[in-house]
Amino acid sequence: MYTAYNMPISDGWEVGRIHIYYNDGQGQFPVSHTISGEWPGGRFGFAMTTVDDINRDGYTDLAVSAPYFGEEKQGRVSIFLSTGSRGLSPTPSQHITPSEFGMRMTSFGFSLAGGLDVDNNTYPDLVVGSYLSSTVVLFRSRPVVDLNVTLTLNESEGIDVDEHNLLLADGSKVASFRLSLCMLFTGVALPEHLNVSYTLSSITQTLPRSLFLLPDGNADSLSQILKLSKDTTLCTHHTGYIRNSIRDKLTPITFIVEYEIVSDQDSHDDELAPVLDSEIEPRKELSIPFLYDCNSVICVPDLAILASSDTSEMVVGSSAVIRLLVSISNNGEDAYESVLNFTQPDTFHFVQVIQLTKNKHLITCDKKTGKKDLVCDLGNPMLAYEQIVMQLVFATDDVKGDFSNVSFILEASSAHNDSNASDNKVSVNVNITIHSDLSFEGASESEYLLYDLQDYQEDNATVLDDEPNIFHRFVLSNRGPSNIGRTAVLIHFPHSISDSTSDRNVIELIDAEVEGGDKCEMDKLFSTPASIDDVNIQSPVSPSSPYEHPLSTSSSTQGPSQPSFGRAPARRRKRRTDIGVTNNPTLNDYDYIAFDGDLPAIDCQSGNGCYEITCHLDTVGTRKTSFRDSAAIVVTSRFHIDQFLKLSAELNITASVALVSNAEVIVHGSDYHVQLPENITLTATATTKIVALQQVLVEDGTDLNPYQPTTIPQRSIWMIIGACLMGVVILAGANAILYKMGFFKRQQIGLEKKVSLRKKPDRMSLRQRSVIFED
Repeated sequence: MYTAYNMPISDGWEVGRIHIYYNDGQGQFPVSHTISGEWPGGRFGFAMTTVDDINRDGYTDLAVSAPYFGEEKQGRVSIFLSTGSRGLSPTPSQHITPSEFGMRMTSFGFSLAGGLDVDNNTYPDLVVGSYLSSTVVLFRSRPVVDLNVTLTLNESEGIDVDEHNLLLADGSKVASFRLSLCMLFTGVALPEHLNVSYTLSSITQTLPRSLFLLPDGNADSLSQILKLSKDTTLCTHHTGYIRNSIRDKLTPITFIVEYEIVSDQDSHDDELAPVLDSEIEPRKELSIPFLYDCNSVICVPDLAILASSDTSEMVVGSSAVIRLLVSISNNGEDAYESVLNFTQPDTFHFVQVIQLTKNKHLITCDKKTGKKDLVCDLGNPMLAYEQIVMQLVFATDDVKGDFSNVSFILEASSAHNDSNASDNKVSVNVNITIHSDLSFEGASESEYLLYDLQDYQEDNATVLDDEPNIFHRFVLSNRGPSNIGRTAVLIHFPHSISDSTSDRNVIELIDAEVEGGDKCEMDKLFSTPASIDDVNIQSPVSPSSPYEHPLSTSSSTQGPSQPSFGRAPARRRKRRTDIGVTNNPTLNDYDYIAFDGDLPAIDCQSGNGCYEITCHLDTVGTRKTSFRDSAAIVVTSRFHIDQFLKLSAELNITASVALVSNAEVIVHGSDYHVQLPENITLTATATTKIVALQQVLVEDGTDLNPYQPTTIPQRSIWMIIGACLMGVVILAGANAILYKMGFFKRQQIGLEKKVSLRKKPDRMSLRQRSVIFED
């Protein structure tokens, strides 16, 4: 050996280093290695000495000092054990410092002497000198214990988790195992008996997979003390079991036993307690595998998945429930830790799983940790040739129109690689469509405009100035569930009656607007003149059927009153107050209007001059998704009766007509990524009946005006008096019958009892009752 304690090295000045050379038996030293110090200025290797065979393994050991080791240069001595053919151990088995023994020294280890058995216990001792502290310390060697420990699994090569052979106190059956722990100690100058403490447990990262049966319960670890006799093997046995709820059935369970020698309190103070050989690990491990029903150590499953949805499409704006029918089969060996992973769209949430087949394992689903994806446990293992059929239910409160379809992605997997992974993953797509229940209706705010023909024959200026406005209202309603996008409404409103020569203006268009919105655009159109025989005051026909679209739509048309178009005339009466007629001195409240036929119509169907009104609507949504679910367009006009009467006399036409406007709505698109397959078209009409009230008779008494007032027959005064007398007689008879039955002889409550009933209840008693009720 050679020391270079003051030689500068890369780690610092005077760290210290020793060189060991090994004799090859032929006087040569071809093999050597070095051991360096750990502290700059510590001077490792300043003193060295052999300490003979300190651990009784048959090889000479070495003590090396670093006298200036540490912040205060207290010094340190290191013991290096020889390992035979492998040479000196590069790692010291023990460090000795004066602070371990409660002493303060400087230059501890300046001198060393070893190899002498001072206490006569057959083990060599060590003397350490500290010249700066003028101290010499004697260290006696403790007897070394050679402890042999074995941990084994009884009667099996592994654990079969499907063999439930142990009944627990709670009535459940589990798979059990039995471990045997054996110990034997030997050595020189050792007592006849030793106490060894040990702790037996399983290595786990989360929840333990195994538990031990103990007298006072179950635990995942146990601790005991064994009293061993020298050169005699002692064994102890422990029964444990595997939790039924474990998921990892592939990774072997590793058990570890840690042990140490417990000093005997009855030993004499001058006797040194034995110490465990430093070359022996103070722990033993045993790894127990799980037993598989497979052809090799690793199982090879073959999972396959099929899935379908109970619905092929969803409607934007509605709530939806999607039920996926999922079938998973294993056509290979057992699939351990088999799971079904599935990813759902952002707007959907998982509701439940319904297991449709009877399997050994109950299917459960839950979210992945820290993720929104879900995972279903298919069994651990999912047995070979087993099939699982289940239904996964998802729901959303509002189907979004951001995509044309949504996808549910499902994938079956296990801990082992699948023999055919091509059928382990499937995607179920559900289309998204638009559906809006639309209705388009037209109506006149006043169904009738009545005028007295006599007022206009007398050229009454006041009547001409007070001609009322006519309001035609068209309403587009959306009952959802989807919104509609850009929408245009085209209205044709007549303004004149066309004959063969010219257009006669009788209607003035005052305004057209969307309620709460912008004005509409108006253009005046002139139609091709028609012949006088085909003047465009014609009997209206029944409105055409509303445009039918895949979306639910409807249009409503208000035509003239009964009789309906295309039928035989029917008589209908209305009170003046029912049809909004203002007071007229020539009519009273009992007057009725009798209609004996259809009114001729002024419309835009056959050549009359008309206004073309175009209105643009923004989004018409539903009450759930938009600020409005309907849009109304109001067209305001005025019918000039005086001009109409002049024209009717000139053209020899009736003085009562129906003013009809037509509207068409076209929905061009939607506000979503999903669009309509084609435009939606709806139609509606609005009708105002302009009726002359005055009766015009010819000499023979024939009524030229079929729309005339009639009078309700007056009731005689004696009929009213008779009805009153009859009511008095009936009331008297009823009283007589009740009197005979004793109705008026019931016992009445006395005054004292009335006072007691009116007395207010005690507040405290009510409060107490309240407290009692709450308890």
